[in-house]
Amino acid sequence: MSQLATAYRSHSPNTVLEERAFIFIDLNDSTSISEQLSPLAYSRLLSTAFGILEQISENYPFRVYQYVGDEVVLSWKPSSHPEAWNMAIQLVFEFNIALRAHHPQFYRAFKIAPVFKSSIHYGRVAKAIVGTSFPNMAYHGEVLNASAKMLTQAKQHHSALVISQPIYNRLSLAELPFRFTPIGSLGIGQSAGGLFIWQVSLSRRREKFLTKTDYQSI
Repeated sequence: MSQLATAYRSHSPNTVLEERAFIFIDLNDSTSISEQLSPLAYSRLLSTAFGILEQISENYPFRVYQYVGDEVVLSWKPSSHPEAWNMAIQLVFEFNIALRAHHPQFYRAFKIAPVFKSSIHYGRVAKAIVGTSFPNMAYHGEVLNASAKMLTQAKQHHSALVISQPIYNRLSLAELPFRFTPIGSLGIGQSAGGLFIWQVSLSRRREKFLTKTDYQSI
């Protein structure tokens, strides 16, 4: 029997189910920006922005899962980092604040200042090793599909961040200087009502409660 036929018929010993959370971060107006910049300039803009994100994420228990064009996906295993629910939201806004601090440099270099939207979701996924010639670790499941669709809602609501109800349920809300606004049910997921999502915002006057980092030095 061929390897392909075996894959159809059996469960791979390299595939396991696990609870995992994901942070999707995606460039706003990416098509328009890519049309204004040369391929090299567009690549440099993304590399610069993602470099800022990577430096910030060193202070958090999140790791980059993958880069997909103008999007980056970070992930963590909640069982290993039960304190990370609030930190995920803090990371997103620290990144946004750092980008804004670098807007003058972006304008000088690219005549454009990038802005990103994000989504955070959590649930059970399949963790698998895919490929034979160049094997790679991958996550599969509805959680990732929903996270991507949540980015569309972030764009429609002009929101920097949208989170799912499973994330909201695990937050220590009293410790967070954010405003949570219900958006409604996203018609996906296994529950009868779909997946409920929330918009998260932070006022300028409350940024001081989030961080004292000098982002110009990043």
